Amino acid sequence: MTDEETDDHADAIASKWTGITGLPVAPAPEMLRVLVEHTLRKARETLAARPDKDF
Repeated sequence: MTDEETDDHADAIASKWTGITGLPVAPAPEMLRVLVEHTLRKARETLAARPDKDF
């Protein structure tokens, strides 16, 4: 993903944060960006580790 796409996803999470978590304030944008990057990296690792690579 591009930096802009990652930022767009982080912004989308921030706008839904209270509804998702019940917490009144979303983390800083940099932290949400790290969350998006980490989640996508883990998803790619999980898919790559599958014995049947025909996702």
